Amino acid sequence: MRQALAAHLVDLSLVVSAGSVRHDRVVEMNWYASIGTPEYWLVDPEARTFERLVLEHGRYLIADALEGDAVLRPASFEGLELPLSRLWAAVDELQLEGE
Repeated sequence: MRQALAAHLVDLSLVVSAGSVRHDRVVEMNWYASIGTPEYWLVDPEARTFERLVLEHGRYLIADALEGDAVLRPASFEGLELPLSRLWAAVDELQLEGE
């Protein structure tokens, strides 16, 4: 899968960390930076945090670090508004379905 992704420009990588935080923050993030993915989003449903990182000079910098009921409004996706409360509600619903 990595080779297929590397063959095409990936505009955004969205990673939902559920027990794989170390891998997501080190291995995956460095790999996406190496292929020039402009943004890397990390969602931690347990901590209820959302981070938007942007690639600058080959390294990711935190552009947004949000929590709770904040609303994501990334400049790179004009008009997009993502209320985190809706995201967390969906996570809760999925967890209930899994029980």
